Amino acid sequence: MYSTGQSPAYGRAFAHFSLVAQYRAHTDETLGYLDQYLYEFHQYKDVFKPFRISKKTRKAAATLKASKTKELGEKHKAENLVDGIQATQAQIRNRLQDDGREVTTAVDDFIAAETHFSFVKIHLLAHYAYGIRRSGELVQQSTEYSELMHSIQQKHPYSRSNRGVDFEQQMLDDYNRIHCFRIRRLTLLQLAREDHYTPEIQRVLGLYREKDRNRVSRYLCEGNPLPEPDTLPLFIPSGQSELTRRRVRSRTAQNSYVRNDPLLGYNYPLSEYIIRFYERQFGRTDLTTESVHGWQAHSFKVLDIPVAMFQSYGGQDSVVHSIRCTGDEKYRGKVRNDYVWVNCAKSNGIQSDLGTLVPGRMVKLYTIIDEDGKKLVALVKLLHPENGGNVDPRMGLIRVTDRDCRPNSEDLHMVLVKSIWSVAHLIPIPATRSFYVNSTIDLKMFNSFYSRKDCAQEDIPALYCDSGCSEDDSTEGETSDGSDGDFPG
Repeated sequence: MYSTGQSPAYGRAFAHFSLVAQYRAHTDETLGYLDQYLYEFHQYKDVFKPFRISKKTRKAAATLKASKTKELGEKHKAENLVDGIQATQAQIRNRLQDDGREVTTAVDDFIAAETHFSFVKIHLLAHYAYGIRRSGELVQQSTEYSELMHSIQQKHPYSRSNRGVDFEQQMLDDYNRIHCFRIRRLTLLQLAREDHYTPEIQRVLGLYREKDRNRVSRYLCEGNPLPEPDTLPLFIPSGQSELTRRRVRSRTAQNSYVRNDPLLGYNYPLSEYIIRFYERQFGRTDLTTESVHGWQAHSFKVLDIPVAMFQSYGGQDSVVHSIRCTGDEKYRGKVRNDYVWVNCAKSNGIQSDLGTLVPGRMVKLYTIIDEDGKKLVALVKLLHPENGGNVDPRMGLIRVTDRDCRPNSEDLHMVLVKSIWSVAHLIPIPATRSFYVNSTIDLKMFNSFYSRKDCAQEDIPALYCDSGCSEDDSTEGETSDGSDGDFPG
């Protein structure tokens, strides 16, 4: 009754409508997209009509089919004799086929008339654009905030009461007391920012550096007097995300050298990939296998990347993508070598929907210590974008393939972690080595692809850049200096 090819178009239109509706700021252009995606949704929604048939409608359709078949059978029973002559088998067969088509058409028309999408939630979609124009973004009308306040203002205070006859008053007093303390703390923190503070305010609010905070805690536990205020400088948190730089953690081995990692299962040992990386990235042609073997190469399992959320104000809102690279080891029962986006800015000039981003699978994560210092690098196996990296017009998604590399070819690429943009969400295609790029996994990914934005304009170093980036902003372990890091995108 309906073409199965309409299903991807329906899902794509509904996903795009949902994502655009979640924008924190709108223009006439984005609201036009909202209306366009809603129109496409209504255009293809009938593909799911067979799945909205109720039990009552199915029962009535079966009754209609039986009665219609019986009626046509009785009608044509007498017509089998024409002027006393029995109709031929071909004539009877043709009449039965015509009756079957008539019954099927009648049943389909009845189901189509009884099955519809006329319910409140579908109708509300038509009012989204009008509501945004009148009242602003839809996020401010979300029920998440009231649900959160239900826990803070009711559940937690009730759990701290004695559940007696006056528990309502106890709940109000508890919440008001906590709220007053929070307001007082904000007031003292603002005074400290304006340089109007005392050592007592610094101690109560804990405005110390990490190492000084541990020192003060030890003195207080032992009952000793605190050091002089001059030795404890004031430290005020910036209010930004705790992680502002890329960070590696979960080291696999101590004091490992390049010569100790042959990279079994791949075309070259680690030393060969390092030589090619330094030649491509920094233009160094003086390196040999013997000179590289003496370098230290510490391997890690996790790379944390802070990614600014889409339409975040001042870059304050961010999420941390924890990229795991366990090699042959298992994490929670399975091997984890996550897929990531790598920025390859130097291309052949062909523009595609992927821009300068290429998905790849993490193989190894290292800190290379050479004569100039540390460099945080990663070995990735890049995937090949099909159709020139453009969107498949039928599925509305980009398809990439994991190709088998020939022996003696560069199957892996070593890159700086600055070139890694974020986690890539790929959907495997059964019985193939290909994947679909899930470009609707979140608002940031959706906007990056469908705005046709070239990601080389963002603050992401490229895999094949002409200028050498010898200093890495990434760190091992925790970062607590509060300096501005590089936020991808």
